[in-house]
Amino acid sequence: MPDQKPQSTRHKLKGWIIESMLICISILLAFALDDWGEQRNLDARTNVAMCNVKEEMQFNYALLTEDYSPRHKQLIEYVKKTIQQLEAQSNQREAVRMIDRPIVIQQLRNTAWELAIETGYLLHVDFKMATKIAAIYDLQEDSYKLMIPKIIDLLFNDDSNINDTNLRAQKKLLGYMNEWVMQLKYLTRVYEESLNSQQLTKLDCA
Repeated sequence: MPDQKPQSTRHKLKGWIIESMLICISILLAFALDDWGEQRNLDARTNVAMCNVKEEMQFNYALLTEDYSPRHKQLIEYVKKTIQQLEAQSNQREAVRMIDRPIVIQQLRNTAWELAIETGYLLHVDFKMATKIAAIYDLQEDSYKLMIPKIIDLLFNDDSNINDTNLRAQKKLLGYMNEWVMQLKYLTRVYEESLNSQQLTKLDCA
């Protein structure tokens, strides 16, 4: 009889320990499942954001290769012929019309990229990939696009006397156009390299 009470206490203590361990395990498991679920949602949202960026980059690449590139070539040929006509004229003060066709029709896009930055999803993608794409958009927005207002300002600057500066303006315009084409070629190449990279090609965007 005297041994039954300590033995009963030991059984109860053992039961409490087991019960406490089960509770702790349950809590830890619940936290783990919750974190796993949050990570899955985060991964899914990040994938959607990057798929949107990829789609936008594909649009920009197609616009550069199928529209901008041939348009630039036509504009340069037009300006070169205009310069030749002006140089062949005996009276260079005679007005010759400037470019009579659109510089661009559609603008390159950057909405998906800006949204990915604002939402913070870029923090969860490969750093090298994010850095490379960031460099592409910086070149596009801060260099290539800035050539457009320069060209437009030269074409429609009302402060200049078109009869006196036509030849000079056309040569300056040709310089801008050549610089623009060089930027276009480089921008097209880095777009193509990024779109063919493993990080973007393996994205599940179905």
